[in-house]
Amino acid sequence: MPTNARCWLYVTFRAKEPWEGSDGAIHMVKELAAVAPAAAAEFIPQVADLARLASFQHAYNMHESIWRGLPTLASSLGVKTFKSQYLELFLPPLFADLRCGHQLAEAEAGKCISALRDAIGPRIFAGRLDAQQRAAMESDPNILPQKGQPLGVDGVHAVA
Repeated sequence: MPTNARCWLYVTFRAKEPWEGSDGAIHMVKELAAVAPAAAAEFIPQVADLARLASFQHAYNMHESIWRGLPTLASSLGVKTFKSQYLELFLPPLFADLRCGHQLAEAEAGKCISALRDAIGPRIFAGRLDAQQRAAMESDPNILPQKGQPLGVDGVHAVA
């Protein structure tokens, strides 16, 4: 049997890992929010709970999916609703993932923070952050500059 056929058989017949089911559920909540925001809203606290999990090997792969989909989810729910009811559930794990050691999760967390900041408004977003999170906003290279703000010489945000 060719090597690639054995790999295909393993992938096809192995048992699904619990995190893979959770990852799929994250995508389902995002898609549900696009057509029925009120129905999706009831699952947002569970998505936030998943974002806080880091006790299994592929946790940060799942976090990538959360951070990749969260701006779309916020938009579907309505930015005002997301900001007032759900944003603070996600801030601690979102900023923790900026320094988690998993480069893809760090990059997705930075992009998510940038998108949420731009959607909510930089001042309102900053008002929800603690001092450590505000410092990360200023210095973390994974957080993109605000729209229209140039990069500094070192590739991090330019100081006005």
